[in-house]
Amino acid sequence: MDFGVELLPNESLDKLKRKGIQLEKAGLDEIWVADHFNHRNIYCVLSILAANTSSVSLGTGITNPYVIHPAETASAIQTINEASDGRAKLGIGAGDKFTLNKIGLDWDKPLQRVKESVYIIRELTKNNNLECGGEFYEMDSGKLSFHKSEVPIYVGGQGPKMLSLGGEIGEGVLVNASHKKDLEFAIDKIGNKDTDIAPHTCFSIAENRERARKKTKPVVSYVVSNIPEKVIEKHGLSKKRVNKISDCIKKGDTKKAINHVSSKMIDVFSISGTLDDCINKISNLNDLEIDHIVLGSPLGPNYKESLKLIEEGLIPSFK
Repeated sequence: MDFGVELLPNESLDKLKRKGIQLEKAGLDEIWVADHFNHRNIYCVLSILAANTSSVSLGTGITNPYVIHPAETASAIQTINEASDGRAKLGIGAGDKFTLNKIGLDWDKPLQRVKESVYIIRELTKNNNLECGGEFYEMDSGKLSFHKSEVPIYVGGQGPKMLSLGGEIGEGVLVNASHKKDLEFAIDKIGNKDTDIAPHTCFSIAENRERARKKTKPVVSYVVSNIPEKVIEKHGLSKKRVNKISDCIKKGDTKKAINHVSSKMIDVFSISGTLDDCINKISNLNDLEIDHIVLGSPLGPNYKESLKLIEEGLIPSFK
């Protein structure tokens, strides 16, 4: 199994550089840098990682078609591809409505936005001369002036329509899921056996189970605040508790939202606990023929301890 890891660019560039080097040495196959306007710029961070690593793949995890025009995204990711000698990947999805609204952008027609964007980015990174007229984007004889190699595109998704689109247009799909039931649903909707399906999990590992699980609560609360009613019913979650979390997140009261996260929610929306806990949960996915997983935030309560457990215990168990 290949292992990717999500890297939040919420620390100094020097710390992010050191983390990138450590992750490559630990045997991770990929680093997916999160794209949030309030953190360091994703492409600046990827450039630093490209200059200080030699084998790990480097991806956007994930960007969206609202903040930046897809032609600019194509140029940026192909620049990273050149800087890393062909190690770039592009993760792109609909983005987060709540965050986009914060910066004055409307979250309109996400499926069409993603579809048009992927087409433009793929054609430009293939070094093709592009003319297109879509609902959102028009280009007249657009072409990049440089080329390294084609960049694999992974569509980020959770809902049935975006998952289906990912299977149609992506080399891979980054599925926002940590539970087998949700991944079975995703695989069915993606439908394309040639598509690389990569669960983008909320992951936390530590020698102490409760410390590891507790650390997932901020991420789990955010995931829960956006889940559809069908997912609530499928896992038998308390709708009242889910609504409380959603209301707190909308009001910006993350501390209160965390207090409403239940143990069952942690079970459903994370891979967390001791080394054995995490190995068992990932092993449970084997019959789904998933051979690629992304270890998302928070990784654990102590970064050094978590990375050691991943390097010395988790990765060797699946390689």
